Amino acid sequence: MRLFVSSVCAFFMLFATALAYTPYTIDQLHAEILNTSVRIDLSKNMGCGSGEFVYSEKRDGEWHTYVLTNHHVVAPHIQRVIEGPNLVLKYEPLELTTLQHGNLGKDVDVKTYMADIVAYDERRDLALLRLKNKKEGVLYTTPISKEPSSTPVGTEIWAVGSDVCQVPFPTKGIVSLVYRKEDLRFIQYDAGTFKGKSGGGLYHFSSQKGRFELIGVVVAVAGVSNMALIPHMGVAIHNDTVRSFLKEKGYAFILK
Repeated sequence: MRLFVSSVCAFFMLFATALAYTPYTIDQLHAEILNTSVRIDLSKNMGCGSGEFVYSEKRDGEWHTYVLTNHHVVAPHIQRVIEGPNLVLKYEPLELTTLQHGNLGKDVDVKTYMADIVAYDERRDLALLRLKNKKEGVLYTTPISKEPSSTPVGTEIWAVGSDVCQVPFPTKGIVSLVYRKEDLRFIQYDAGTFKGKSGGGLYHFSSQKGRFELIGVVVAVAGVSNMALIPHMGVAIHNDTVRSFLKEKGYAFILK
């Protein structure tokens, strides 16, 4: 009897240890999904959105730093102006804010940047920004997952963004549905999502590569047929669509 009780206790101790184990550290989580995230502030008190640094490297003597987000986030900064017989598109710069976390979150540095819109696709609801500062880059960027099958139902995910226009913060859940609408793929997930998170990153941790990777871009709060919103669920644009967008717009070098 004592042997049986001891065996049961040992089993539950091992089970509890397995549940408590995470393959990443808090500092790694901060560096790879928080320090890469930005809040996008729109002019004229028009609200905010979210984005993530996806590339920052020095080429031809200047820094190229890019931020991925939604088209509908930056659309108010795209103006259609008639100049003589021509319709001209003018792009208003955007202000970005990010928190850089270090030392298990004890050290936090607030940084702001200005960025220009360099590419967008209204149908895919994606946009790419480039920082105006070309003299220096950023330390942290997020890799975009290359795996089209990396998002099966049940995959643990983190959704990061500027919900209700706060500085970027994470919510955690799982993939609840992967579906296609026409030729575009989407991921439905069950992590808290509120207004302001649009353009934010959907991440999972790749045990094989030992890092967090971007598997989607948050695009909406999940809803039901009567148009009621479900704030603990969200929808993201699948990384397959993100990769196609970057390739077609001439930014394939961002993909790693």
